[in-house]
Amino acid sequence: MNIQPYLEDIAYELPEDRIATQPLPNREDSRLLIIPPGNGPFEDKHFSDILTYLRPKDCLVFNNSRVFKARLFLTRDDGKVFECLLVERLTETTWRAMVRNARRLKSTHSLRFNHWTISLQRDETESGYFLLSFSPPLSFEDIEKLGELPLPPYIVKKRAKEGHPLLTPEDETRYQSVLASLYGSVAAPTASFHFSEALLERIKAKNITLTTLTLHVGPGTFRTISPSDKEFHIHREWITIPQETVDTLRETKKQGGRIIAIGTTSTRALETMGMLFPDTWQPYTGYTDLFIYGDFDFRVVDGLVTNFHMPYSTLLLLVQSFGGKERVKAAYQHALSHGYRFLSYGDAMFMWREK
Repeated sequence: MNIQPYLEDIAYELPEDRIATQPLPNREDSRLLIIPPGNGPFEDKHFSDILTYLRPKDCLVFNNSRVFKARLFLTRDDGKVFECLLVERLTETTWRAMVRNARRLKSTHSLRFNHWTISLQRDETESGYFLLSFSPPLSFEDIEKLGELPLPPYIVKKRAKEGHPLLTPEDETRYQSVLASLYGSVAAPTASFHFSEALLERIKAKNITLTTLTLHVGPGTFRTISPSDKEFHIHREWITIPQETVDTLRETKKQGGRIIAIGTTSTRALETMGMLFPDTWQPYTGYTDLFIYGDFDFRVVDGLVTNFHMPYSTLLLLVQSFGGKERVKAAYQHALSHGYRFLSYGDAMFMWREK
């Protein structure tokens, strides 16, 4: 699609000091910008205050995908080390991956990782990717013992510039949602970071339902749109929406509650279901390449909790599509002028539509 008409809408200046590189001591201590429907004034709150804006019979939908330690360092026969990001497990032995300095690699080269031998070939279906075959098979359990957590590039870059450790023990727990359970993401669904176990219990006590789906977040989530992108094709991601979740969503609608997506990944998965099954929602497992922007017709989501995203991000296009372009642009300017923290370890906003 021609993305050029939308570039100006998602362009803004993000000062480096607004990029959060460390989590706050407590998850729910982050700030929350309330964006009411219509033209009501924005409200500056703490995330724990979200209880005030949630209603009995609402349903919060979380992405339960878990970030795995996808960064590995592979050694060629001549001792040269190559940094690798595993992206997706295709079979028991084969992974789709990105490899730094890949131009120096050939399919005839043999690589090693610990006691594994690796053969590689270019992925003909997706530019910039390799297919790595591990012998013996490499499991998620193996990776958790030997790999490295892939923090977002902008966090690593800023920590390096400030002389801070690039990865800390705290990241092991805080760069995950408390509901993360299924390995498969190389980037976290960060809107869920703000929910502590104690806050979730208080939410449930208010007769609000929690449910989960799975969207394994790929590296494409960090891709920004460039003015040189005359044609833009959004990345695809694997999703699973089980029957139990579908039943919960149907019951929420029947009872008059709101479906509130926790994050853009949950939104993308839910609206994929809404497009595939517009009349009667059904379970779904498979890839989605849904691109939400402009005047997209939201069929499922009534509310959205999300962090503040990068300039020129497809995620920002999604947020503007849901909340209204000018409304969201004004909210971002408010957040910048009121000291909000941006991106993965930053603060959040909550917006909803009245029925």
